[in-house]
This record gives sequence, structure tokens and C-alpha cells, in this order.
Amino acid sequence: MQKKFNRYIKWVLFLGFCITTAFILIHTVINSSYQISDFVAEKSSTKPSFCKNDNAAKEQRWQTMEQEVASWGDALGRGIDHEIKNTVIVLNLLGFRTEQSCQGHIDWGLSYPWISFNTQDEEINVLHNKRNDIFKLIDEKESEIQKKYPDLSLGEALRKEQSEELTALYQQNRQLNDTIDKLSKLKLVPLNNLITEFYKKRPIDRDKMLAFQVLDRIYSLGGNWQITRSDNERLKKLKEYQEEMKLFTNFLICCYFEKQD
Repeated sequence: MQKKFNRYIKWVLFLGFCITTAFILIHTVINSSYQISDFVAEKSSTKPSFCKNDNAAKEQRWQTMEQEVASWGDALGRGIDHEIKNTVIVLNLLGFRTEQSCQGHIDWGLSYPWISFNTQDEEINVLHNKRNDIFKLIDEKESEIQKKYPDLSLGEALRKEQSEELTALYQQNRQLNDTIDKLSKLKLVPLNNLITEFYKKRPIDRDKMLAFQVLDRIYSLGGNWQITRSDNERLKKLKEYQEEMKLFTNFLICCYFEKQD
């Protein structure tokens, strides 16, 4: 009787072990499948989960622009940096033509992400051509004056000659520069407004804050101070600036998908 009872106990324990093991395996498989499906869903969508308004046509335009951006590169044949690629895609989809970009690097280039823009159009190109013609005239007049006073520097020669014609050319050049700069910036006003809107919804850190700066580039205000920092500080700040650009990119993506066609 005792032997039968012992065999019964062993059988019950073995059965319990099998049931427990099976339960653990099933739970693991189900949990893994959810993780995989979440991963696939995340990878298959360009839109952050908090964005509204599913739009298949905009998804298609995104994919088309993504393929186009993948073919872009610099003079050395390097493509768009991975960490800045979505920023470039969404800016172009919103109508802001990018010209150059960089995700930021510690070992070369600038240690903060930045983007510049192409604001050229037919009107601006005409003004550029006019300015180039004026440059040539200025160069010719300055050369003539320099030949008259070979013993003087160009600055001294110009002060001595006091050419009204050259003064008028300088003025025309300044006016053209101002007009070109104004027309270029007017194209970027809507993007500057989006930057303002982005910071209305979150705390402002002046170091990380994105803004238009030199050469109409967008980058964090603190980026200009990276050169003064130690390697460890620069790396830490680079990651912070990249995260700020990523948050702004997600904001722009939502603007793109939620904007009415």
C-alpha cells in the first residue's frame, strides 16, 4: 500500500511539474508575440502613437519622400545621417526644402544636429544675378582706382578718390542683399512659427532650445558652446541636443499627419 501511495505522489508531482512548465512556455510565447507585433507596428508606421488622423495618402507620400531622401548624399557620397533622416523627410513634406543636414558627431564636423534650407526661387535667382553683375562692376571700378594710386592700399585709394559711381554701386549691393535676405527669411517664417508652437507646450531649456541661427540653420542654442567643453561634456550635450531634435521631429510629424490637405 505504501509503495502504491508513493508512486501516486510521484505521479501527481510530475503532472504538476508538466502543467506548470507548459503554462510558463505558453505565457512566454504569447508575451513574445505581443512584443514582436508591437515592434512590427512601430517599425511599419512613421507616425508617433500620440498623433491623430490616420491618412493613407499621407503615409504614401511619406514613403515616397523617404525613398527620395535615401538617394541624397554629400560630395563624399555619404547619405543623410540616420538620426536626422526623419527630420529631413518631414520638413520637406511640410514644404521646407532642406539643403544640408547633420546629426552631429564627436570625432568630426559639428557636435550638435543641424539643418539648413534651400530658399531659392526664380525671383531670388534673378536678384542673385543682378547682384553678381554689380559685383563685377564694383570690382572693375575698384581696380581702376587702385591703378591710379599704386602706392596706396585699396581702402586709402577709395577714400582719396571718393567715387560717387562706386558709392552708388555699394548702395545697390546692400539693397539687393537686404531684399534677398528678406525674401529668403519670409519662406522660413512658417517654420519659425512651428518652433514657437513647439515650445509653448513644453518647458524651455535655453541650452537645448532649437532656433534659427547662422546661415539660416536650425540647431540648439548651446551648440555654439560645444567647442569650449570637455570630451565627456560634449558627448553628453550632443545626446541632449539629438534628443531635442527628435522631440521636435515628432512634433512636426504630428503636424504633417494632422494638417488638413
